[in-house]
Amino acid sequence: MKAHPACLAVVILLLSACASVQAARQEPLTYTGFVEAQALTIASPTGGRVMEVAVEAGERVEAGAVLIRLDDRLARQKLLQAEAKVAEAQARLDLAKAGATAEQLTAAEALLAQAQAARAGACRIAELAQKLQDNPQELNRQVSAAQAQLRAADAAYRAALALRDAARKGVERYHELEETYGHGPVLYPIFTGDLNDLSQLPSIVQQYLAEHPGPVEAQIQNYVIVRQGTQITVSQYITVTLPVEVKIAPAQYEKAEAGVKSAAAARDGARSVLALLYDLRDNPTDIRKQVQQAEGQCRIAQANESAAQAALDGLKQGATAEELAVLEAALRQAEAERLQAQVELERLTLRAPQAGLILERSIEPGELALPNAALLTLADLDTVYLTVYVPNVHLGALRIGQTVSVRAESLPDLELSGEIITIGQEAIFPPANVPQPDERASLVFEVRLRIPNPDQRLRPGMAAQVTLLP
Repeated sequence: MKAHPACLAVVILLLSACASVQAARQEPLTYTGFVEAQALTIASPTGGRVMEVAVEAGERVEAGAVLIRLDDRLARQKLLQAEAKVAEAQARLDLAKAGATAEQLTAAEALLAQAQAARAGACRIAELAQKLQDNPQELNRQVSAAQAQLRAADAAYRAALALRDAARKGVERYHELEETYGHGPVLYPIFTGDLNDLSQLPSIVQQYLAEHPGPVEAQIQNYVIVRQGTQITVSQYITVTLPVEVKIAPAQYEKAEAGVKSAAAARDGARSVLALLYDLRDNPTDIRKQVQQAEGQCRIAQANESAAQAALDGLKQGATAEELAVLEAALRQAEAERLQAQVELERLTLRAPQAGLILERSIEPGELALPNAALLTLADLDTVYLTVYVPNVHLGALRIGQTVSVRAESLPDLELSGEIITIGQEAIFPPANVPQPDERASLVFEVRLRIPNPDQRLRPGMAAQVTLLP
């Protein structure tokens, strides 16, 4: 059966149209867009006076670089105070864990002795006042006894002062010897003479001199040898151990100082007793008032003695578990305050969170930066982005992850590869500033590309052409 000429013509036209469409599909599609960068806004969370802006717009910065410094004088002062508080809390805890030192125990014992002497004197006064109230005829005898006690107490005080002065000389001698010999071996000359008289020297020195003629300046073991001409000097490093009586001089002085304080308290008590007796003798009508006052002073002195005894016992026993827990909590609190002060100080220095390009600078030194206000804009140029608009007829040939070729109009020698990361879900009219190969009335789909930019030659705002291979 023969084909009708009209039908044959239709088939030929259809085949020609399909061939044209197929050929069109094989041709590369080129679209133009503008390079974009992921931008970060640099702002201060607290604000403050700007002391320095370390970058300019268009400048490349590395991650961690200082961008802006705000006034941090007050923050630094707070940090110093917080560090001092930590040091104090740590010292208190260390002291509690280590226990009392010999000096602390000696001081506490001296305070206790002083309190005991004060208590003895105060209570003696109260006792005498009560006796004299009950038996006024005893007053003259008590005055004579009190005068004798004051003379004895004053003599004991002068003797204690003499002992302390002697002990002070011992301490001065101790410090002198400690400064001279307490820092390691001391070089001590043991021989100075002629080369012909070396029999006194150690054998190792004699052997060295025999093997090394001529001028010598050397150290052999702990011997230092110097020879000039026929004269020789040999010195030896000697470790000096201080005698026990010298080492205990500081402790003896502390003990003597405690003796002076105790003797002074006893003397003062004797004076107070005699003063009371004189007062009672001169004003016998006030004896009841004097008794009451003396009894009150006795009770106060007893309380002071108990407190001094408790303090000494506490030093000997060391800190309890509860006291250590309180000190550890205080240290943790101080450390937390220091950390907060460090954070506040660091927040006043704005650093680059990543490498990139400063796109915009909107602050100058001396200006006041408001909290959370944009001061700089930083763009990451290691990876840039491009948006192109593709007509519906070509959309079916694109897919997420597809590789495309990118060329910047201002860098004709540079060709980069990009990757499709998003394809729009709805058709839109293309923006007015984006040229299209088809008529502008055509609806398009937004296609976004990610382009690695290791050399950072692509900059935001550059026009670039994308070649899609459908």
